[in-house]
Amino acid sequence: MKSIISLGIFLILTTSLYAGVTTPLGSGNSIEGSVAKEELKYYKVEAKKGQVLKVTLTDIVGDPDLYITTGSKPTNIDYDKESDNSANVDEEIIMSLAKDTDVFIAVYGYDIGNYKITATLTTINSQSLISGKEVNSLVNFEEMKYYEIEGNEGDTIDVVLTEIDGDADLYVKVGAKPTREDFDGESDNSPNLDEALSVTLIEDATLYIGVYGYQSATYRLKATVSGVEEEVTRQIYEDAEDGNTIGWQISDNTPAGATVNNIFDNEKNSQVIEFSNPNGGDSDANAYQLGGAWDNKNNFNIKWDMKTTDTYIVDVLVMTLEGTKVLRYSDYHEDYVQQDEEIVFGLGKASLDGKWHTFNRNLVKDLQIVEPNNRLLSVDSFTVRAKGYFDNIELYSDFNKIYENAEDETVNKWSVYLGAEVESISNIYDDERLSHVISLDGVDYSSQYLIGGFSDSINSWKDTKHVNLKWSMKHNNPAIIQVNVNTTKGERYLEYINADITVKSIDGDEITYGLGENSANGKWHTFIRNIAEDIQNVEADNQLLSIEGMVVLGNTNIDDIELFNIAYPANHKAGLSLTFDDTDVTGWFSLRNIFLKYKVKPTFFVSYFADFNGNEINKLKTLEQDGAEIGCHTLTHGGIERDYGNDVTRIDEYINEQIKPSYNLMKAAGFNPKSFAHPYGETERSFDIALRDYFPYLRGLSEARGRLVQRDDIFLKRGNPYNMLVATTIDNGYRNLEQIREAMIRARERGEVISLYGHHIKDDYNTAYIVPFEELKKILIMANEIGLISYTYRETYLLGLSQ
Repeated sequence: MKSIISLGIFLILTTSLYAGVTTPLGSGNSIEGSVAKEELKYYKVEAKKGQVLKVTLTDIVGDPDLYITTGSKPTNIDYDKESDNSANVDEEIIMSLAKDTDVFIAVYGYDIGNYKITATLTTINSQSLISGKEVNSLVNFEEMKYYEIEGNEGDTIDVVLTEIDGDADLYVKVGAKPTREDFDGESDNSPNLDEALSVTLIEDATLYIGVYGYQSATYRLKATVSGVEEEVTRQIYEDAEDGNTIGWQISDNTPAGATVNNIFDNEKNSQVIEFSNPNGGDSDANAYQLGGAWDNKNNFNIKWDMKTTDTYIVDVLVMTLEGTKVLRYSDYHEDYVQQDEEIVFGLGKASLDGKWHTFNRNLVKDLQIVEPNNRLLSVDSFTVRAKGYFDNIELYSDFNKIYENAEDETVNKWSVYLGAEVESISNIYDDERLSHVISLDGVDYSSQYLIGGFSDSINSWKDTKHVNLKWSMKHNNPAIIQVNVNTTKGERYLEYINADITVKSIDGDEITYGLGENSANGKWHTFIRNIAEDIQNVEADNQLLSIEGMVVLGNTNIDDIELFNIAYPANHKAGLSLTFDDTDVTGWFSLRNIFLKYKVKPTFFVSYFADFNGNEINKLKTLEQDGAEIGCHTLTHGGIERDYGNDVTRIDEYINEQIKPSYNLMKAAGFNPKSFAHPYGETERSFDIALRDYFPYLRGLSEARGRLVQRDDIFLKRGNPYNMLVATTIDNGYRNLEQIREAMIRARERGEVISLYGHHIKDDYNTAYIVPFEELKKILIMANEIGLISYTYRETYLLGLSQ
């Protein structure tokens, strides 16, 4: 098991909530108290770094709930930890402390209640570990034994428990000791099975490791720290921080008066380049050129920041096999592509909103969309026609290594590994992909074709830099993809077969995974596998050293074989946030086995909760127990604009009619909704502020248009805190499976989370607000092929808040 640490707390504080006395609590002392309905009573504990705090409410009569934060007072809406059991049931919170701090405790009256509150602080020592060095130890029944190891930003720390005799479980936490209730990652396999966790640090920190005795056990523990090698290379041509405009020339000064200035931008808090003309003229009349003879043959991705409110043109001059070309980017709608004298792409009207936007373009792919047989040779200049501001103009390389894209129209990289010589390897043009592909035309599994080699081969890739493998293939008959790798335990052969995705096994040096039952249906599929993870999922104490090559067994067409590392950023796993709106509990529940099979944790935003019967509520609870999140969608699907006119004087009316009743009904039914989806995607700032008294996490709808892969608003990145996340629909009339696949691949390659939403599940391909069962299944299969992890909406939101 591998875990990427993703921590975030979203706090909305209002001073009116903090009235009243704060009572100090001494460790081990008990105080009796009472609380009225909707009242908050506060307590405080002084804690030290490394201590573990346990807070309990006992002798409860009524329904008081427990909330905790460090350094400031919690409420029942904003807190670090909560315990809100049913009435007359004891409440308990256990947390570990990463620094000396005051811990504030709130007792909230969900209903009137009496209680006894006790806070106990425990100091537990931990043993320091040396990277890669094993320690042998034992843990007693219900004992937690602690270790610690230091790491730097970007380091990956792999923790393994091996040779377990008994039942020991593994817990980790960054910066503080984990408990069974308070941890960043856990691994709790059955007795005598190895335990493994992997953590990527987002800053210099201490990782604390806990070994818990579910039964008494002996074990070997090893933690290995490995740094992240920066794979990308980049050439920055302008970041404006030198305070001048050297390098720019005004290549078109009609009308006269065009200026290039280096100014300080308060929003970016940095120097930027300003283009203007005090004499007026059209916004795209003057031209400003950077470069002209870059002759950059290594970096074929371009990135720039831009802020403008007027029409603009950005031209990138490139050299290709067919001569000089201009790739032009302008403010057309996002799916606009045209070839005239220039190859033109739209960046969307949203780019004219006067806000800073960052654009990333893969120049190779942009060229081949229009000229599939052409090839990029170099990038030479960047020209702007605009009135506005630009910054951070750079070219960078991919975080990948392409081993075959067939565009050289040869088969020089391939050989027949096993089988009769009548088997053929050919390079053909595929009308569906609009590109060349490799055709392997043989007979069943006895026909085997090799690209790269094995660890002892002169032709092997010997790739030690990348861990993710991507390829596309199409075949009607079963085929096997065998990836040859070298590991700390010797050679391994990872076989990916046409079988259920749950297939996972190891037999000697062969590791087998299923690609899905539909992987041989005669259609193109793109697969992404993390080779390092696929090894450790079956051999926790083994590690990838290098990827050597690939053997294809069977008859298939194959294309775009490449190895890569996640680019922007590499600090969490790429994923899918899948949400559903409204009332179709029966339809959602019919997908329960599919959600479980594909490890999907959907979020259901429910409206008309008052109309749900007991059977529907039980189905929602079952889905929640499976890992789903249950959120709120108002009481009667009331829209802020359609039903309340965006009238800020009606906020109380909206809250009293749409929010409080639904929230209280859901709480009374045993749910604890934290996330909210706006009906119709209608939002208004003042309404949102009021909503956050109930729901910290809000979802809107994407207003962008064009190809999904270009709609940045539906892609979440770690460390980009959003006021509100947005999603795009997959209902009938809007769903495009190829665009969804393309967008999912972007998310996987950049380490992003893509947000999608639907409504009802029915066997209907024509009615609005419906996702047919088979279409949704295809989307989930694609997400699995591409390697996206499923996040609930709340988990997705918190990723953005994590630093």
